[in-house]
Amino acid sequence: MDDAYSSHGYHSTAVLLPDGRVLSAGGESTVDRLWDYEIYKPPYLTTGKTQPVITSAPASMQYYSANPVEYTVNFTLPSPRTIQRVVLMRPCSTTHHSDFDQRLVRLNVTTQGAGFVKVHAPVNSARAPRGWYMLFLLTDENIPSTKGEFVFLQ
Repeated sequence: MDDAYSSHGYHSTAVLLPDGRVLSAGGESTVDRLWDYEIYKPPYLTTGKTQPVITSAPASMQYYSANPVEYTVNFTLPSPRTIQRVVLMRPCSTTHHSDFDQRLVRLNVTTQGAGFVKVHAPVNSARAPRGWYMLFLLTDENIPSTKGEFVFLQ
């Protein structure tokens, strides 16, 4: 692709897609646009390493309280790989190349077993405002799950 068409400058956006790819779109081209977007596939999606597959996840989560709820996320992942982290990633809300709401929130894993992890929701809205998030599992090799599951945090 010609560099004149692949530049995404000030009026652009980059969006994490639920499958781990990144959409880059927009920009300020002074020539006729042939490409308004590109999809980037990070190397970890093409290395042949096994990704966890989430088979069930909570549809919503309540902030952590005095009587915290444990939420179970079920998955498939061949041995010897293990789940290292469970995270919530806020979906995109960009304007003029900036996403002021972007955040990654690491969840506290309380229990882990064959094919499941149990987690607590964030403590309050200071780090994780109420709303939609994508829940991802990451392996001990930092390979993310095949797709993020949408969860509503309240």
